Amino acid sequence: MAALRAVEAAVRLESFTAAARELNLTQSAISQAVRQFEARAGVTLFRRTATGLRATAEARAYAESVARALVMIRDAGSVLASSERPLVVGIVRSLLHYWLMPHLAAFLDQHLRIATSVIGLGRDFDGVDACDVALVIASEGDAPAGASWFSDEELVAVARPDVATKIGGNLEKLQDLTVPLLGTAWPIWHRVAGCAWPLTHQPVQFRETSAILNAVEAGQGVGLLPRLVCAKSLSAGELIEVSHIPVHRGRSYWLLLSDHPTSAVFGEWMRSLLDS
Repeated sequence: MAALRAVEAAVRLESFTAAARELNLTQSAISQAVRQFEARAGVTLFRRTATGLRATAEARAYAESVARALVMIRDAGSVLASSERPLVVGIVRSLLHYWLMPHLAAFLDQHLRIATSVIGLGRDFDGVDACDVALVIASEGDAPAGASWFSDEELVAVARPDVATKIGGNLEKLQDLTVPLLGTAWPIWHRVAGCAWPLTHQPVQFRETSAILNAVEAGQGVGLLPRLVCAKSLSAGELIEVSHIPVHRGRSYWLLLSDHPTSAVFGEWMRSLLDS
C-alpha cells in the first residue's frame, strides 16, 4: 500500500522531491518504490527531459486508477472505524517521541475518520493489554505472547557534526578519545570494535534513551543510540554516525495487534516507515 501511494504521488506530481514532501518520506524511498515497481511491471513510468521528469501517458492513467482505489480503500476503512471505539496505540516511549510522532500526522491525514489514542509504554509491558496496537522492546525469550517481530534494536554511535569534527575520524580508528561517551552499552561496542583506546568510566551516565539523545544533540558527547530513535536527526543532518560498527544487545521491537478493525491498517503503516 505504501509503495502504491509513493508511485501514485510521484507520477501525479512528476517529482520525487514533491512526492516525498507530500507523504513525509525521503526522496530515496520514493525513488526506490518507483524503481521496484518498474522492475516488477516491466514498464518505464517516466521520461527524462531537459526540464525534469515527465510521466508517460500510461503512467498517468495508471496513477489515476490507483488514486481512485486508494480513496475507496480509505473510505472502506473509515466506515468500519466510525462505528468503533478509538484505536488505542501504545509504543515504547523513546520510539513514540522520536520515531512515530514525526510521521503520525501523515497517517491521520490519510485516515481522517480513524479516532486514535496514543500512549507511551514502559519496558515492563504495563498497559499493553489495553492497546489495540502495541510496539514494545524485549529479547526474543521475553517478548509478549502473540507478538510478531518488528525490527531489531540496532545501536549506532552518533554525534553532532561539530563534535564529530573534533573527534577527527571514526571511533574505532582513533588512538585516543577526547569527548565523553553517553549511554550504557559502550562496553558491548568497545568489545566488538576492538579499539586501541581504553574504555574509561564516564563522569555522567544517562540510562534513559531520550536523555542520551538530548545530551548528544546538545553537543555533550558521543551517544550510542537505537537507529530508529535517532533516524530523524540523522536524516536532517543534525547528527552523524561516527562509527561504521553497529551493535546489538539481543533485543528487538515486537508488534502486537488486537482484533480492532483498523489495528492491522496502523500496523502495516508502521512497518512501511521502516523502508522510509
